[in-house]
Amino acid sequence: MKDYQSPLTLARQLRYGAIALAVTAALLAGGLVATLSFKSLLQQAIALQQERGESAAREIDEYLNDVQSKLNYLARMRGFTELPRSAQQNLLEALARHNEAFESVALLDRQGNAIVTASLTRPVKLENQRQQPVFIRAFAHNEDYVGPVEIDPELKLPTVKLAVPVRNNSDRVDGVLTARINLSFLWVVLSHTRVGKTGYAYVIDNRLRLIAEARNSPETATVEDISERPFAIAHRSKFLSIGSEFLDRYRGLYGTEVLGTLAPTRNVPWKVITEQPTREVYAPARQMIVVVGGTLLAVTTLAGLASLLFSSQLIRPLNQLTEGATQIREGNFQVQVAVETRNELGALAAAFNQMAGQIEASFAALSASERRLADFLDAIPVGVFVIDSQGKPYYTNRTGQQLLGKGIVDSAPSEALAEVYQTYLSGTDELYPNDRLPIAMALQGVSTRAEDLEIRLRDRVIPIECLGTPIYDGAGGVKYAIATFTDITERRRAEQILENYNRTLEGQVTERTEELQQRNQELTLAFKELETARDELVQSEKMAALGQLVAGVAHEINTPLGAIQSSAGNMNKFLEQTFKQLPDLLRSLSPEVETLFFALLNRAQNQESSYSAREERKFRRALARDLEAENIDKADSFADALVDIGIYEDIEGFLPLFKEPNSPEIIELAYKLATLQRGLQIITLATARASKIVFALKTYAHDNPEGKRVLASLTEGIDTVLTLYHNQLKQGIEVVRHYTEIEPIWCYPDELNQVWTNLIHNAIQAMDYSGTLTIDISERDNFIQAVFIDSGKGIPPEILPRIFDPFFTTKAAGEGSGLGLDIVRKVVKKHQGEISVESQPGRTAIAILIPRNLSPEEPAKRNVTALN
Repeated sequence: MKDYQSPLTLARQLRYGAIALAVTAALLAGGLVATLSFKSLLQQAIALQQERGESAAREIDEYLNDVQSKLNYLARMRGFTELPRSAQQNLLEALARHNEAFESVALLDRQGNAIVTASLTRPVKLENQRQQPVFIRAFAHNEDYVGPVEIDPELKLPTVKLAVPVRNNSDRVDGVLTARINLSFLWVVLSHTRVGKTGYAYVIDNRLRLIAEARNSPETATVEDISERPFAIAHRSKFLSIGSEFLDRYRGLYGTEVLGTLAPTRNVPWKVITEQPTREVYAPARQMIVVVGGTLLAVTTLAGLASLLFSSQLIRPLNQLTEGATQIREGNFQVQVAVETRNELGALAAAFNQMAGQIEASFAALSASERRLADFLDAIPVGVFVIDSQGKPYYTNRTGQQLLGKGIVDSAPSEALAEVYQTYLSGTDELYPNDRLPIAMALQGVSTRAEDLEIRLRDRVIPIECLGTPIYDGAGGVKYAIATFTDITERRRAEQILENYNRTLEGQVTERTEELQQRNQELTLAFKELETARDELVQSEKMAALGQLVAGVAHEINTPLGAIQSSAGNMNKFLEQTFKQLPDLLRSLSPEVETLFFALLNRAQNQESSYSAREERKFRRALARDLEAENIDKADSFADALVDIGIYEDIEGFLPLFKEPNSPEIIELAYKLATLQRGLQIITLATARASKIVFALKTYAHDNPEGKRVLASLTEGIDTVLTLYHNQLKQGIEVVRHYTEIEPIWCYPDELNQVWTNLIHNAIQAMDYSGTLTIDISERDNFIQAVFIDSGKGIPPEILPRIFDPFFTTKAAGEGSGLGLDIVRKVVKKHQGEISVESQPGRTAIAILIPRNLSPEEPAKRNVTALN
């Protein structure tokens, strides 16, 4: 029994535990009650305080509503500004008498001058208000105005200005009705607002100015700025909010710690703030703490007395149970404990006696179980060998004894197990190293498997597979090591058969490999022939595109050549006639008329005509009427000649020339000379057009036989292709260019021209030669982006992923090889660029990115079909 004695006996533990439990329960219950009561009191105080503030705010709103409603009544009277002055005066005086808050009332005209004023206490002197907010907001902005609270210099009282627009009989704003309101009523409202016994209320405006407080009077009010006080800074956002707020605990207006609430008024931007000192709010909680402390002391005393009584009834039976347990530990399972109490301890003693009998039965069952386990292990066809933590053999089953040739050798040391049980390395005469034995490694906590062991008996050698596994105790240390081992003689025979089969298979694989190499050579030759055929298809694709371009270019060159030929014929005819008439005509003209003649030619030369035939007919009729009005003969023929040489109006300066006797010869010669000038212009423009087409064709046909990158402009290449396609584009396709100024880059310009050709050609066909082609060239990070957008029918989603596949085409047989976009993709890849496509009905966009920083020292093969 002495083994269980300690300074803190079980009796003391029961006594002290009962006292501690009672005290803890009392503390928890009292603390919970005090906390909940405190929160409830605090919530009630805040709710009451909030209600008082909101009630005060409602009183202020009701009072101001009454004042503003009377002011608005007059303002809504249509034609108020057009009433007689006496009627206006009477209405304003009646308004001032309605409520003593009206210190003064005034009607302002459109210029801000007071035309009628009224006051029951003093004369009203009101200067022009045109530049004051009270007039600007009400008159110019057509809205009701409430001014800031100010101390009236004469009354020495806080006042506020109200203003509303007034209208004339046409319902237009024709003036402003303004009133100065005495705010003494705020002190009446605040004096009726009770916040506990020591709390108070005050009013602030949206500027954080103190406009009224309950502890002073209207006569001593100062409209103090409280925006820099600590509590105003801390609660600025709540002061400026539009809803009711609880302001929590802070140092209030008079420096004491308070709980505050805030209630806004609806009609004016004011807030009613109520503050109640925390010492008054928390007083009920302090009283409750005193009550809880007294209750705790009483509970502690009762718990001590109860613990003395209960401990004596528990300790004696527990001592008897302890003595019985000691005897069971020493092996006496027949011990019985005599405890006759009719409570839980009596039940415990009965259970103890029953447990002693069950332990005796369990020991007998355990012995039988060990025997059954030994039988099970002997029955399995796998050898089992166990050693203890010291490396001594502990157990082996029947199969293990048969494989090892012997049973447990108690005297075998752990470092000589291989020698004792004749365990060798497979195929050698060397004993298996003891430290590598799986069972020895398991003793070190390592699970391992080995297949290179042999057990040598007198009549045979047994190859075995061995698995070592540690068995741990409750503390995590290795208590036993167990090895299971199996005879693998049959497996070794099977492995030998498999090895022989593998040798045969290797010979067969070598033979098949040689056949595959021969087939690979044949496929290589076939691939080269396929590449040659593909190159020929690509060349035919290029020639087809060139053929279509040549047809269009021929037409484009024929057009300016025809214009040159026609103009040259007209010029030749008119030159023959003019050379004969010009000298004689000039000699017959006076200097003034000669000046007018050359002025007419100069104006015809500089006049640009872009009118339709219908518009030119209108100009002919108008000129004929003007000439007939001046009594000029042959007015119709003169009008036709003038319109033909490009003169449509403003002919007053040339009237003396038309009135000359030989005016028909003068006008005819002027017509011929102007026609000569126009023919020269046509020849010049046609020659420039033909030169541009020839230059574009030369640029397109230029080849770079060295296969190196050269500096070239992307936009010039695109414009070259557009020039060659002008004949197909001009009929019904609008080309929109969005070019960013971009420096030339190192590239293969002739191959890029093939890219632009394929994209533009596909776009023209997609739009069926009618629509809009937009080309956007811009810089994007370190790339130049070229986007081609057409307004065609779009690419169906199901074929969009295949458009870059070689030989894929949606055109009819014979109209395309399906290599156009494949060539585009490979040229872009050759430039280390990217290409992407987005398509929907009415819009297909192909975007190409070309790096700006390509260097000239990277030659590549010219044949784009060789690119991967």
